[in-house]
Amino acid sequence: MVASAAGRELQVTVADLFQQPRLVDLAERLSTRLQAESTETREDADPERFSLWLGVDHADEAQVQGQLQEIAKQCGTAVEKIQDVYPCTPLQQGLMAITGRQSSAYVNRQTFTLDPGLDLDRFQDAWRTLVAVMPILRTRIVVGSESATALHQVVLDEEIVWHHSSSLEDYLRADQQEEMGLGTPLA
Repeated sequence: MVASAAGRELQVTVADLFQQPRLVDLAERLSTRLQAESTETREDADPERFSLWLGVDHADEAQVQGQLQEIAKQCGTAVEKIQDVYPCTPLQQGLMAITGRQSSAYVNRQTFTLDPGLDLDRFQDAWRTLVAVMPILRTRIVVGSESATALHQVVLDEEIVWHHSSSLEDYLRADQQEEMGLGTPLA
């Protein structure tokens, strides 16, 4: 019975069978366990929008809108494109400080050879989907209004921008001119 339940992704132990010999009691125990797991899953869910943005819970709507306008200005985008704001980790702050002094520090550029038979439309659609579901690929780092040393991550609602060039060398040359820094795309 334990193996049969495991095959249906139900967690039943031999101890459960001895402690709950009647099927109705075992079903109740499993139901309670599934409800507890469901609660844990909800606790692991993404936090509400702006709930991690320090200080915003004590600010009035006008202050929040002012801060959002400043963030949008740093990112060169509209306020409506801002999906969330939260503090940077100390590691992120350190990496951005070093990148501020040496723009190529911690920047990784890789090239890949694509199969000539690749369906470019499907390839780009796959990347669009990935960017849409992975907020980190739409994240920028900005200076917070509370202090020049407080950095925030800003998740934007934006699509991937495709760059084209006549040759790999021309593309790489142009790409190296694009600096990564505060308010710019990280990916």
